Amino acid sequence: MKGKYTKRLDDMGCKTWEEVVEEGRSAFDHLLKWDISHKNYQMLKPCISICSEYHPEKEQLEYLIDVYGDKNVVKHGQLYVTRGDYLLLYMRMHPYRRKESIISRIALANVGMLVPYVKLDDLVYDENSNQVQVEYRIVL
Repeated sequence: MKGKYTKRLDDMGCKTWEEVVEEGRSAFDHLLKWDISHKNYQMLKPCISICSEYHPEKEQLEYLIDVYGDKNVVKHGQLYVTRGDYLLLYMRMHPYRRKESIISRIALANVGMLVPYVKLDDLVYDENSNQVQVEYRIVL
């Protein structure tokens, strides 16, 4: 997947481009990759499967994320669902919307899995608007 991303330097914790250059670009690039991963969390949704039923006494839902579908890049986890969320999700929501809501929560909680797959192509600093514009690719 290819895309473009724009972010103000102020929002990244930097005042000027010189400050970014002095501190080192690697940390700045890593922050950009995290922001891009968070923006594209939907890419993780097809990789998520729910392993077991919700346990109200444990308040947990077990899930599995398999990035490639071949069990090589796998993460097992548990989503904690409080009693109030349980009432909202399981008692009042349509089953399809419930599943979409839960999978979105899991994907948002695990956006860090996408960071290594984000490749930054062209990074341009616009001095007039104090913004960084970057073209990126997410290669899964």
